[in-house]
Amino acid sequence: MAFQDRLRIRGRQLAPLAMADRITRNGRSRDAEIGKEARLSSQRLIARWIEEDRAAGRMMMDDYVRRLSRTTDLPR
Repeated sequence: MAFQDRLRIRGRQLAPLAMADRITRNGRSRDAEIGKEARLSSQRLIARWIEEDRAAGRMMMDDYVRRLSRTTDLPR
């Protein structure tokens, strides 16, 4: 349950940033500055979460996705 709660909270924070980054073509078009800020912010969040997970001894997300991909088709 704690894992799912973490994913939900992190996803809510990361999704808008990732979409803004992508919509601005990684900060190269239309409102490029906000795209660049979104990318930097998402990278900082991800780095923080990786360190939090390591410190708490949690499974890393690449391992989680690897396990998930064995039983579920990942979105295309």
